[in-house]
Amino acid sequence: MDTYLGWYDVKLIRFCTAHKALIELSALLIIFYPLVPLAAYINLLWKRPKDPNRSRYKTAFREAEYLAMIAHSIAGGIESPLQFILQASVQKNYRSELTHPDTVHHTRSG
Repeated sequence: MDTYLGWYDVKLIRFCTAHKALIELSALLIIFYPLVPLAAYINLLWKRPKDPNRSRYKTAFREAEYLAMIAHSIAGGIESPLQFILQASVQKNYRSELTHPDTVHHTRSG
């Protein structure tokens, strides 16, 4: 039996099949993105200028510093919504446990 998926579902399926590699790459970047700021900071420490008067080292250090700052900012933009979602789900589950009739213990007065 064929079921009608709707125009949105058909477009979503077409998009996913056409852009499968892009979706897989995006998923890998999101999964491993917490390692990117760490690598950027290690690169920054590696390019620390030994002689502050040499302009070549200064330029490489400034570029590494900018990369580390941008990577840290993007990581914060990705992590903060995820932390909010996790905290909201934990709070919702905790409240549902408190208000669910099976978990409420009644005491007999008498």
